[in-house]
Amino acid sequence: MTDVLQNVQNVAARLLLGYSGQSGLQKAMHEKFHWLTITDRINYKLCLLVYKALHGQAPEHLQELCIPASSDIHRTRLRSAHI
Repeated sequence: MTDVLQNVQNVAARLLLGYSGQSGLQKAMHEKFHWLTITDRINYKLCLLVYKALHGQAPEHLQELCIPASSDIHRTRLRSAHI
């Protein structure tokens, strides 16, 4: 599914930039429009949602789903639980 969305984004960028091929398209999209690739956008949004959930800035139903490893009794020995 992300391939289809990436193709749509690439076509839009090619139209706006006047590019005919793929050469340097991703770099130009980032430099001119500050666009991330679709997979990078998804990762960014997920990280942002988790950050907001852990800091009380997300809806309550998301906050309930995201709990720090340090608060889970079975995960207290993980290195990530002590950060």
